[in-house]
Order: sequence, then structure tokens, then C-alpha cells
Amino acid sequence: MKSLFNESTVDAWISGLGSAVGALLAGIFTGLVAIYVMTRQIKAEQEKSQKDALDSFSKSKKLLLLYANKIYKAGEIVVQPMKESNSSREIQESHRIHEENIIFITSVYEDMISYKKIIEEIDSYTIYEEVFDTYLEIKMEVESILYYTNRFLYHNAQVISPLENSLEKLSINIKKFNTFTLEKSRY
Repeated sequence: MKSLFNESTVDAWISGLGSAVGALLAGIFTGLVAIYVMTRQIKAEQEKSQKDALDSFSKSKKLLLLYANKIYKAGEIVVQPMKESNSSREIQESHRIHEENIIFITSVYEDMISYKKIIEEIDSYTIYEEVFDTYLEIKMEVESILYYTNRFLYHNAQVISPLENSLEKLSINIKKFNTFTLEKSRY
């Protein structure tokens, strides 16, 4: 470097200045390319993360709606036999109808328990915040339906009215959860 300043030729000065400017431009260009590549990679990772979250939510939504609907339909199915059993408990000759209804309701109840287990396996972290409360309400109503069915089967409790109320609430929450779309989400 010292020799460059001692030279008095124009060629040496131009050569040295050209090398310095070339190195500076190469550094700037390399830095800009690195920044561009890095921002593209960050954006691609964010998009992948959003897609993964969306896929997880879609799977959880499908499972929740499928099995919540199964519990809803099973609950509706058992209401009529419960009503028949309540009326046949008082009549001695209708004891057979009551026993058949109990067997049927027990079978449906066991199915509802297996559906509830699948709902419990849904990872709550995959549910978007905007519908998380509805998700929790669905789980609560599923618990209530199973509770009332259990009370009917094993404790001879009069639970038809609360069961019907829980079925109605479950139906409303299923519809509410089902109407959640991506346009309403944060993505």
C-alpha cells in the first residue's frame, strides 16, 4: 500500500482505485444478494409454518366436527327410547320394552364414549384462537350429554330435558364452529 502512494504514475493510481472500488462493489453486491436470499428464505419458512398450522387446524376441525356430529346424532337417537323407558317403568307389562331400550341406549352410550376419546385426542394447540371458545363449548356439551346418558342408565335419573338442552347447545356450537373460514382467520 505504501508503494501505491509513492508511485507517481496515473496507471498505478487508477489500478489501485479500481481495485478498491471493485472490492467495495463486490462486497455490497454480495451483501445485497445475501440479504435477498435470507428474506426469501424467512418468507418461505413463514408460509410453510402458516400452511402447516392451517393443515393441522383443518384436520382437527374435520375430526371435531365428525365426532361431535356423531355424538349429537347418538344423543338424538337415545332421547326417544329414554322417553319410552320412562313411561314403561310405571307399567309392569312394558318392562320388556324398558329392558330393550336400556340395552340399546347402553350400546349407543359406549359408542359415544369412544367418540369422546377421539375428540379428547385433538391437539388444542391446532385450534385457532378465534374459535377456541366454541371448541371448548363443544367439549363441554359432549361431556354433559355423556353425563346425562350415564345418569339415566345407571341412576334412573330424569334427564331428558337437560339432555335435550345440551343437544341443542351442541348443535348450535357445531354450526358455529363449522362456519369458521379462513377469511375470518388471521392468515
